[in-house]
Amino acid sequence: MYILLIVVILEALAVAVGAIRYLRIAQREHYIAFSVSRFAIRWYKFNGSYFFLIFAFTAAIISFWFWPLSILSIIFLLVSPLYLSYKGKTSKLVFTRRLKVIAGTSWLIYFLLLLTITLISPEKLYGASVVVLAILIPFFIDLALLINSPIENSLSRKYLFQAQKKLKEIDPVVVGITGSYGKTSTKVLAGHFLSHFKETVVSPKSFNNKNGLSRTVLENLHHRTNVFVAEMGTYGKGEIKQMVSWLKPEVAALVSIGPVHLERMKTLENILNAKSEIFEFAKYAVLNVDNELISNIADKLKNGELGFDPMRVCKCSVDQAKLETADVVLVANNEVAKLYINAQPVGEFSLGTDNAPAINVAIAIGISLYFGIKSEELVNLTQNLPTVDHRATVTVAENGIVLVDDTFNSNPAGAELALARAKSRLKLKSKLYVVTPGMVEMGSLQYDANRKFARLVKESDGMLLVVKNTNKKALLSVGARSKWFVNRQEVTSWIKDNCNSDDVILFENDLPDHYP
Repeated sequence: MYILLIVVILEALAVAVGAIRYLRIAQREHYIAFSVSRFAIRWYKFNGSYFFLIFAFTAAIISFWFWPLSILSIIFLLVSPLYLSYKGKTSKLVFTRRLKVIAGTSWLIYFLLLLTITLISPEKLYGASVVVLAILIPFFIDLALLINSPIENSLSRKYLFQAQKKLKEIDPVVVGITGSYGKTSTKVLAGHFLSHFKETVVSPKSFNNKNGLSRTVLENLHHRTNVFVAEMGTYGKGEIKQMVSWLKPEVAALVSIGPVHLERMKTLENILNAKSEIFEFAKYAVLNVDNELISNIADKLKNGELGFDPMRVCKCSVDQAKLETADVVLVANNEVAKLYINAQPVGEFSLGTDNAPAINVAIAIGISLYFGIKSEELVNLTQNLPTVDHRATVTVAENGIVLVDDTFNSNPAGAELALARAKSRLKLKSKLYVVTPGMVEMGSLQYDANRKFARLVKESDGMLLVVKNTNKKALLSVGARSKWFVNRQEVTSWIKDNCNSDDVILFENDLPDHYP
C-alpha cells in the first residue's frame, strides 16, 4: 500500500514536470483558453505520437491488475508528443508571474482530482487514475486559463486606467489601423508621412492589443505628441471594441480582410465584423476598396448604416479602373507608381521592389490627407519609403546568395507578393528555393491556400524546402521539386551545402517551435 502511494506521488510529480511543455504553448498562444488542447491534438496527429497515447492508455487499463505498468504509461506520456520541446529554441519558456499563476492553478486542479480519486477508489485504480488525469493535463491548463482570465483582466485595469488618463491629458489625434494583414506596414508608412509634419508616436513592433497599447501610451507618449498611430489586432469579436472604447480613434483604417485567423473566427464575415469595431468613434474612415468585403461597407459607413455615426470615407485603390470612384489611387507599373487623388494625377515616383505593397502606401497617404498634408509633399516623401523587417525584405549574403525574408505574419496575398519579389532577383543561371512551413490559422481554407502557393512555386521552377509537419501534406501534394525537413536547423545546413552564389532563397513564414 505505502509503496504504491509513493509511486503515485512520484508519478504525479513527473506529470507536473511534463506539463511544462504545454505551459509554453499557453504562453506562446497569448494565454487564450482552449488553445493548449487544440495544439496538443495537433501534435499527436504527427510523428506517430498518437501510438504513444494509445500505449499509455492501454498500459493504464492493464495496470488495474498490475499497477507497475502505470509507470510505463507515464514514461510514454513524458516523451510524447515527439519533438515537442520542454525548453524551446525559437520560443523559450519564461516563468512570468502570469505563467506561474497558470501553472499553480492547473497543477492544483490535477492534484485535487488525483487526491479525490485516491481517497474514494480502490487501490487497483490508483495508477490508472494518474495516467488518465495526465492525458487531460492540456485541458486542465486551458481550464486554468479560463479561470484566471477575469483576474488578469482586473489586474490590467490599473494600467489601462493610467493610460486612459494620460491619453486624455495629452489629447493627440488617434489613428487606428487594423486588417487581417498589412496593418504593420501601413502603420510604419503612415508614421513616416505624418512625422514630417506632426509630433507623431507610432505603436512599436506588434504592440496591437489592449495591454501593448496601454503600455505604449504610458511609456512613449509625451506632452508634445500630436498624433498617435495605433495598430489594432484581434482574435475575435469585442477585442477592438474594448480598445477603441478608451483610445477613441478619430481616424480609422481598414487595410484588408482575409483568411488570417479564420481558424478562430470561422468566417470572413465574422472577421469583417470584428475589424469594423474600429469605426465606432471615427470621423474619417480609410478603406481598401480593392477588397470586396471592405468595399461593400464603404457607403454604409458614410451613411451611418452600420450602427456608427456617419463619417467621411476615403476610398483607396491600386486599380486604375477605379479612378472615378476612389479618392486615392496608386497605380504601379514596372516599379513606377502614379498617384491620383480625387481622379487628378499629382505625381509619380519609384515604388521600388523592396517597398511595401502599393495598397498599403495608398492607405497611408489616405490617412495623411486627413491632416491637410499637401499631395506634392506626400509625393516627395515617397522617394524614401521605410521598409518593415521580415516582410519580403531583400539582403545579399557574403557568399552572394540573395535572401528574401518574409518570415512574419504570412498570408496568401503577402506570400504571392514575396514570391514575385524573389523571382525578380533571379539571374540567368541562378536557382530559386522557397523555405516554408506554410501558412496557418486559416481554418478550412488552409490546405487549399498552401497547395495553391506550392503550385505557384512549381510554376516558377522553384524548389520547395518544406519545414515541419503542419502543412507538409498540402505543400508536397502538387508535385513540385521539394524536400522535407523536421526543423529550421536542418534546412539551414542543407542550404549551406547545396546553394550557390546568385541563387535566391525565399523564407516564407517561420513558425515557432510550439507548432508541430
